[in-house]
Amino acid sequence: MPRKQQRVCLKLTVLPASSGRIRQARCSPSHCPDAMPAIRKFGPYKLFFYSGEGNEPPHVHVWRDQATAKFWLCPVCLARSRRFSRTELRRVKKLVERNRSILMEKWNEHFCD
Repeated sequence: MPRKQQRVCLKLTVLPASSGRIRQARCSPSHCPDAMPAIRKFGPYKLFFYSGEGNEPPHVHVWRDQATAKFWLCPVCLARSRRFSRTELRRVKKLVERNRSILMEKWNEHFCD
């Protein structure tokens, strides 16, 4: 029977608005109801991993309303997207690029340790 994929909570916190940077924090059970760990929002965007994707190169999923995207982390580039505009994809890519080191650290903690 195939294993169900689960999201891994990164709970990232936005630093001062002008920086667009994030910092990591521990996730609490109340933050991750029903084992669907939501990642801290960056404006309207949520970033997350699926637990069953450790066999793929490092990447992050981005979600906003009905729009989704997947970005590779080494180097940061778009793998695929659905319902994001080109302008929004550029904005999200910059967000991922600025926070790549934290995202890679979280990837390695989850999939390599």
